[in-house]
Parts: sequence; structure tokens; C-alpha cells
Amino acid sequence: GLVFTLSVLLNSLSESRKDEAFDYAYVIERLETVNGFCSSSCIALDPLSQDELDSRIIKPHKKKGVLFFLIYIGIILGVFMSMFLLPVSSFYITAAICLSVIAMRFSYKAMLPNATKFGFDIFTGLFVIITLSLSFAASNDLKKHNDTVSEPLLLLEKGPPNFDLPKRENSVYPICNMRWANASISSKDRYLTLFDLLPLTEIIYNFNIDYYDDSLELKRAFDNVYKGTDVAPVTIEHLDKMDQFSRSAVLYFNDLKIRVMVIRGTIMGEEAFFNLNLYSFTQVLNIFDKFSPVLGLLPDKFVSKIVAWVDVSKFANSGDPLSKQFDQAQLFKLKSLLNGDQFIIVGHSLGGLIAGTIGSRIGTPALAVNPPGSKSLRERLQIKRHVNVYQSLTTIKLDKDPVSNVDSHLGSINMLNCNFDPLSCHSPKAALCELYTICRDERNRTLNIDCSKKNFTPKRQ
Repeated sequence: GLVFTLSVLLNSLSESRKDEAFDYAYVIERLETVNGFCSSSCIALDPLSQDELDSRIIKPHKKKGVLFFLIYIGIILGVFMSMFLLPVSSFYITAAICLSVIAMRFSYKAMLPNATKFGFDIFTGLFVIITLSLSFAASNDLKKHNDTVSEPLLLLEKGPPNFDLPKRENSVYPICNMRWANASISSKDRYLTLFDLLPLTEIIYNFNIDYYDDSLELKRAFDNVYKGTDVAPVTIEHLDKMDQFSRSAVLYFNDLKIRVMVIRGTIMGEEAFFNLNLYSFTQVLNIFDKFSPVLGLLPDKFVSKIVAWVDVSKFANSGDPLSKQFDQAQLFKLKSLLNGDQFIIVGHSLGGLIAGTIGSRIGTPALAVNPPGSKSLRERLQIKRHVNVYQSLTTIKLDKDPVSNVDSHLGSINMLNCNFDPLSCHSPKAALCELYTICRDERNRTLNIDCSKKNFTPKRQ
């Protein structure tokens, strides 16, 4: 099969050589059917060619190929011009790019008709469907965020709960017993829990399309989480501007000697495109594998290299959009080492993927809430070894969340139940509701959101 595919591909522009390729494949098939698999490697193949032209040969349509190639170039140029000249949405740009992929498909099929079969059409169709679906979901999510200007949610606070809590279960999730502490601190009660870290992943999402300075708002929101507990005080050492790609904040817990970096997920168009660039091709491979199980037979490292090669940003020479956050994390990691502090990185969704990636690269604990998987992206994200992820990343994954079901996960995976609809299950607040219902908070804080409603209505103060 490999010899046949390569020979047809290399000879598909020459009719005579193409005829020889098909004849060669026919002789191999006939010989191995009679004498057994691989017998052709030790038996002379004769005759190698036949006098008449093979009926399977399809002549290339060069004019058609050139026409669709020009259409492809025109669409790409139109996309680039519209991005700079017109206020178009990310969905329309993605749709135009999908049209260019379809045009390239017709051009490729016309020029190399014998090298592209039905599987190529399925692959192209899956890519278009998945890319448009991801883009449509991202556009709706961005619109929902951009149409609503709200203050950061005060997720945890001292005081009675504002809704009736379900009866607590007898058992709890194992992750509820996890503690993040500085080993150099002798006091056993100086640590962070999930309820100290999870609210950060929601607060960092504070966003407004007018991009104003919200540093005081975030400080009040962060302070409110720890007010009246033995975790306070907390200092904000770093806060990106609102329009920064994968915005991050760095908090320092003075008495605990713990530094936490929290990274935002997708809320801007640039972040949505980054997601599409990362996962469109990966999801096509995973779905295509259901029809023709090839990926499962290939080494993980080889699949990871294939995904790394298919990177649009390399051709656009746009650089690594994560470099700024990686440099910031390295800086605070070094500061923590010099001061004897513990450094932790947390994030939700895309922020969780980035947190896990950076954590595995610099060797620091990371907590990711509902992130997409990273197994196929290991080479693309420059993660050197699987074991680096195993030793650093803890993932919280809600069972109905569609985003965290994209690709396979590495590291420690903690599955939670979710009683909301799939889109609501992606929210960090859904994880907070489930964990708080089952585990409660040992610092006696109550949730300031109504877990009986799928929209998690906050109690305004």
C-alpha cells in the first residue's frame, strides 16, 4: 500500500509512468495473493508493465487545477485585506479560509486525480465542518462576553449562603483533599486549597471591549476571596492589561510564601483564532481516526510531529503568542527560587492549557480547569517529555464539558459530575458549584452564586 501510494503520487503528472505504477501495483497484488504477504520482496516481478493503458488512470485537468488555484489565492488575499480594511467577525474570516481549503481541494484533485481518493474528500470535509463549528461556538461565546459589561464576580465571601445548599454527600472528590503549600513553612495550616485557587480563574475574565484600567476592580475581587481567612493578606505583583493575549495576574500570599500566576482563557478574537489554529487539524485527525484507525497505530511522538508541522502561524511568521506569558512565568519562577517561595500556575480553558504547558516546561505545579487536551500538541507546545506533564499538571474536568473533550489529556485528571447543560459545564463556576456542594470550604466561606441556575446569577452588592 505504501509503495503504491508513493508511486502514484510521484508519477501522477506523467501518463506513461502512471500506467507503470498501476501495473506494478497489480503485479504485486496478484503475486502476494497467490504466494502470501511480502513474497514479492524475494521473487522477481515479471512482467512489470502491460501494453494497454490501465483503465484506472485519470487524466489531469491542468486548466481546472490552475483556475481553482487562482480562486484559492484570491480568497486568501481577500481575507488578509478584509482583516486590515473592514470590521469583519472572526466567523466570516474562518468561513472564507474554509472556502479557500475547498478551492485548494478542487485544484489538487484536478492536478493529481490519481493521488487523491475518497478519503481525501472526507478529510477536507471534516476539516471545514469542525473549523466552522469551533469558530461559530467561539464567536457566540465572544459575543456573549462582549455584549455584557460587568464587574468581577465575588465568588466566595464570608456570610450565610444566598441559596439552599443540597445535602452534602458522605464522600468527597479526592482532589478536594489536595493542598498546595511551601515545604519550607513549618506550620501545617499554611496552605492553599481548591477554593483558594478556583475563583482566580473566573475573576481574571473581567473584560470590556473599551479596554479600561480595571486593576482596582480586580484587587477588590481578589481581596474579597481571602478576606477574614488565615490566607490573607494577598499582594498583586503583576497584572496584564485587559487587552493582553491570554491575560495573566500574579498574586503573592505573604504569610504562606506562595506565588500564584493565573492565566485567562478565550475571550478575545485573537485567542479564538489561536484555539482554531491549535485544534482544528487535531480534531480532524481524531475524528478521521474513527473511520480509518491510523492514529492509534502510529507512535504518539510521530502524530505530535505531524500536528506541529501543520501550524499556520509559522507561515505567517507571527511568532509564538505564548512567549510573553512564558517569559513572565520564568521571571517569577526565578524570583520564587531566590526568595524560597512556592510558585503555582493556574488557568481555565485555553488558560489551563497554557498553564499546564508552561508548568511542564519550567518545572512548576500547574492547575488547569476544563482545558482542552494536549497529547497531540506536545511537540507543537515544545513539551520535551510526557513525564514533565505527569509531574506538574493537575486537571479538573467536568464530564459534560465539550472543550475538555478535545484531544487526550496528560497528567493527573480529576473528573467531576456536572448537572448543567454542556456549555454551562465549561464555566469555572460550574466546577466551583460541584466542588462546594460535595466538599464545602474549610475556611467557612460561602458561594456568592446561585448553583440552582445554569446562568450562575451573582448576588449583587
